[in-house]
Amino acid sequence: MPAITRSTTRRALADITPVVQGQPYQPPSNSTMFTCATCWDEMSGEVAVTVGRDSLCEKCFTNGIKAQFLDAIKDETKYPVKYGANNINIHDYESFFTKRFLEEWATKEKEYQIPMQERLYCNRIIFIIPAEDPFAPGSSTAASKAVCGHFVGDKRGCLSDVTVCNGCTGHLCSKRSEPLDGAKTHKCKKLTEEEDPFGKMTRGVDYQICPNESCKIKMMLWDGCNSIRCHACRTSLCFVCGKQPAPDHFSKGCPRFGKKGDSRAIHDDVARPMHDFGDMLQIPGQAAVSLEERLVDALVMQLEEIHERIFAVPDPGNPAVNPVHDLTHSITDQLQRFRTTLITPGRSFRGSRRFQDVDRAITTAAARVGEEGFQLFPGLSLIIASYRQIWADVLTEDSMISAIRQIEELADRGA
Repeated sequence: MPAITRSTTRRALADITPVVQGQPYQPPSNSTMFTCATCWDEMSGEVAVTVGRDSLCEKCFTNGIKAQFLDAIKDETKYPVKYGANNINIHDYESFFTKRFLEEWATKEKEYQIPMQERLYCNRIIFIIPAEDPFAPGSSTAASKAVCGHFVGDKRGCLSDVTVCNGCTGHLCSKRSEPLDGAKTHKCKKLTEEEDPFGKMTRGVDYQICPNESCKIKMMLWDGCNSIRCHACRTSLCFVCGKQPAPDHFSKGCPRFGKKGDSRAIHDDVARPMHDFGDMLQIPGQAAVSLEERLVDALVMQLEEIHERIFAVPDPGNPAVNPVHDLTHSITDQLQRFRTTLITPGRSFRGSRRFQDVDRAITTAAARVGEEGFQLFPGLSLIIASYRQIWADVLTEDSMISAIRQIEELADRGA
């Protein structure tokens, strides 16, 4: 999806077609000349779509704004839909959506606004009958089993211990979503360790719970940095203690890598010579983590932070934002490919023509960012310098340790 931008020198043009936020969008009766704030094309003979104070052409609105709604209705992590740092109300743009989609959006939005642990979903097993008759002569299809998964409602609003799913019409427990065989009365039994998938696991070691009171979902981490983000509500937390980490959280107490109390755990301020750092790069239960892998992980994590900040900068229309958006994607993809060569014997990185093409694209994108882009995102210059060392194969142990430290310091400062 292309990034949505706005040129600060063209705000006056954007004010030609103002919109009252919260009111349904009504196109003006006559088309006007305007500059699209996304593609920057001079538009004539087309109605401007106003988003905030900006004017967008219909193509850019469809690809950049409408597409977000289509994604968000299927993936809660894409909700709410944003333009820059501001949420977008679908009712301002109802004419761009079908009546059925608007109805489905209203239902999905109610679901998203209910805390995760209070939502009731149907867990009944249903049979999916294909369009083709599975019993017809010569048919190659057959009915299959699946979990209903229909959103039933808010557990807090259920007046009975038994509720009915509007999707499959089956009965289920109002507290635990347990399927029931038509019973009108029901009493929950105590959850046993055999029924609870986390029952025999240790919190902070095998799993963690999101600290957001309106979320509280459980998550697991196989390896990597203990500074994680809830995939459902995007809350940052420490996998070890479950709390939202302060900038110096991983300097003492909880380690950034590994388990608390383990001699091989890695903190941000290791009180030993940095040349001994490599001896500690072992995560319990995992293969040895090389310095190259640690560097790649740190770089990718910082790139993800920059990508999220792109849509929250004070001026989302800054001309430097779009090149930064493209650059972060290209470097992230290239680093992930490099990481696979570290764990795949005999696989070439720099010798691949595909990788060489991407490297040239990264060079071009970096040139487009310019001084203003590097000022907006201070960590970007360090990322590019580290990537260049990786590509040129001139990394040393000292340079990798230094880069990892600098990147982690940037992450703590939110730079």
